[in-house]
Amino acid sequence: MWLLFSGLSATEIGRLVYGGDSPVVAAAFKVVAIAGCTLVLILPFGVAPVMAFLAVGWAAIPDLDLMHLFLHQAPNLKSSGEAPQEMLRDPIMITCLILAAFALLVPIGELIKGDSPVKGSGRERMGSVISHVGLLGIDAVDCLVICPILTVRIWRT
Repeated sequence: MWLLFSGLSATEIGRLVYGGDSPVVAAAFKVVAIAGCTLVLILPFGVAPVMAFLAVGWAAIPDLDLMHLFLHQAPNLKSSGEAPQEMLRDPIMITCLILAAFALLVPIGELIKGDSPVKGSGRERMGSVISHVGLLGIDAVDCLVICPILTVRIWRT
């Protein structure tokens, strides 16, 4: 996963610096293609053990009666207010909010770029810069924040 996001970053930076037909962009694109294919091929083997664990985990609790649990238990108001706060304190959730901000920059930049009346105008350049900042921000956050956090969480379990 890390190679995929770093390859996407290298592709974007290579296009900005060297243009679209450079060897840097071609090499970065090959890294992205190989990492994407590898991720798609390995993903089923990672998901299958998790699904098996969840199935065994639910089957290991024979006395679990969900209807009785939901119908006869009053909701705990303190826990219902703490759940969103706990979720928002999670580093992955904070990172997802940051990703959403960067993801909003991409269509905004494209709208500014597409609305410019003259090709090569200041509005087109400004829209292009906003779009590229959004794309590079998404790739950088994925590569430098999400992948290390997930790696540490998986390593600890």
